[in-house]
Amino acid sequence: MHFKLICWLLLVVSLVSCEKTLDIPGPAYEKQVVLTGLLQPDSLITISLTYTAPINTTTAFESIDNAQVTLFDDGKPIGTMAYRGAGRYRSDFRPSPGHTYKTVANVPGYGQIDAEDKMPFGLNSRLIIDDKATGNPNGNPDFTVSFQPKEAATAHWIAFYVGRIDWALSSGCPPNVNGVLPPGCTFIDQLHRRQNFILTNSGYVDRFNGTYDSSTGRYIYSGFVRLDPTAVVGRSIEMIFSTYDQLAQVKDKPKGASNIVDLFASGPNFDRYLKSVIKSAMNRITSGDDALNNPFAEVTPVYSNVNGGLGIFGAVNRQRYTY
Repeated sequence: MHFKLICWLLLVVSLVSCEKTLDIPGPAYEKQVVLTGLLQPDSLITISLTYTAPINTTTAFESIDNAQVTLFDDGKPIGTMAYRGAGRYRSDFRPSPGHTYKTVANVPGYGQIDAEDKMPFGLNSRLIIDDKATGNPNGNPDFTVSFQPKEAATAHWIAFYVGRIDWALSSGCPPNVNGVLPPGCTFIDQLHRRQNFILTNSGYVDRFNGTYDSSTGRYIYSGFVRLDPTAVVGRSIEMIFSTYDQLAQVKDKPKGASNIVDLFASGPNFDRYLKSVIKSAMNRITSGDDALNNPFAEVTPVYSNVNGGLGIFGAVNRQRYTY
């Protein structure tokens, strides 16, 4: 009896919880330089330099206006980049396909950072739109893109943007809460463009961001489709795809609206960066409406090729189709 009583008391004591607030400091904030720049053959090489900011800040990022920036083409210095305001530095050069460009920035009080990427060759591609296709979501057409890759290791991407008319609240109105129209407000049509889903079963596609859609029997990709360089190498490519949220007929587009198909070759560092950004978005813990809907979320770092700092200095060569 005494033994049982002692065991009971020990159990009660063990279940009694004590609460104590612990202040666990995180890693000390370390200010870093952020370098960003996207090279395109039809634009002067331009970069942006800013400082990072603490996660709880509400102010704009601090621009860097006193850096010395040098540009290199295939390892040879070709000039300095002039400051153009708001943290932007611009050269007098446009990148040439097949060349590797490197930017080196010396920031007083911080040190040196640098980054590079290779400008890929352009594409001689063709896009065919078949408005007679059947079996696609919303009666959408089939799109056939064909091209011949010029370099074996180059990654190619496809993006689709659709012009849409959606409603919006008239100017000066507060947010529409729970579907209730605020007094004195009206709904107006608003033209905008957004990225669309792509459906395809092409064997050329890297399926890292694809999900099988049983209703159509095809893989669906949100945002971008990446063509696997190992599958594309040495071949003339012909890829068929369709979309979800798309106007069925070209003649039905709202006035002023346009749909865009982008096909672009990517430098190796920008390719790695873009893929990591998509993976990071896929692994986030919340959805677009901030709902906690991903129990398998995990931290996915975004790739940076900036030595000594953060950011991305990448290169793309794009062919755009507008219809």
